[in-house]
Amino acid sequence: MLGRNRPIALGVVGGVLCGTVGLAVEWLWVGALFPLPWTDGIVPEALVVTPIAGAAGGVLGGLLGAGLRFQLPSQTTTRVAAIASFAAIAGLTAYGLSTTAPHGQTATVSLRDAGGDAAHRYVTGTVRLSPRDTADDATWVTVTSWQNGGMKVDRLKKIGEGVYAFRTPAPVFGDWKTVLRVQNGRSIMGVPIYMPEDSAIPGAKLVPATAHFTRPFVADHKLLQRERKDDIPGWLWTAACLLVLALAIVFISALAWGVARVARAGGKGPGEPPATPERAAEDRQERFASSGARVASAPGT
Repeated sequence: MLGRNRPIALGVVGGVLCGTVGLAVEWLWVGALFPLPWTDGIVPEALVVTPIAGAAGGVLGGLLGAGLRFQLPSQTTTRVAAIASFAAIAGLTAYGLSTTAPHGQTATVSLRDAGGDAAHRYVTGTVRLSPRDTADDATWVTVTSWQNGGMKVDRLKKIGEGVYAFRTPAPVFGDWKTVLRVQNGRSIMGVPIYMPEDSAIPGAKLVPATAHFTRPFVADHKLLQRERKDDIPGWLWTAACLLVLALAIVFISALAWGVARVARAGGKGPGEPPATPERAAEDRQERFASSGARVASAPGT
């Protein structure tokens, strides 16, 4: 049976349930209440990634609970399970952060006014992608607006091969930033529809929302992080990432060592609870009696 006396098995089963049943419930929850519901495009990855992440997290949680109860499994089992779980989580994190840049894809956008005055302009329109299969099986194709005191996400409607239409008007005035965004596989890319000039950011010029334009896709983070500088030496970025990684490893190792040390010191052995005061007194009496017996049986006594 599963129970707290088998923390690794309990963690694996609980984590897999969270990564399957929990995923299904979350899917329904997001679809019912969130403005950007999940699409079928993420199903294949989700069915693989979430059970692994859940099992790894469950094992670590089980070991932490067992350590605080002074009931860790054997040292070898604990180390193997903890290292494997941390490695799985690190691998999934690296996999999720791995993206590819766009390669020559463009968007031709046709806009028309949809209300508001010159100072509060809203637009709607259509988007033609080139190549036309740029967004086939994409996780999302949206027009996202943010910054001017709010956020708006419009999931575009496909009306033809590579052709998409706005569902709702998008703001293109003031401090609003409005961007066409596409995620397809490992590629997350975007095209600016309207970006205000920002004097605090060098090179952040006005990108106007003209009636008709064709612009190339760029990596999504370049639009979301206009303040990010491109002239940083590659070695400095790599060194900073490695420093953060080293600090994370030190923190995780110290935490694991601390839990193991407390667990081993508090219990009599693997899987055994700590001694009560009464049991400790009995142990001292047994050791005293044992040492007395050894003295009495020694030669010459």
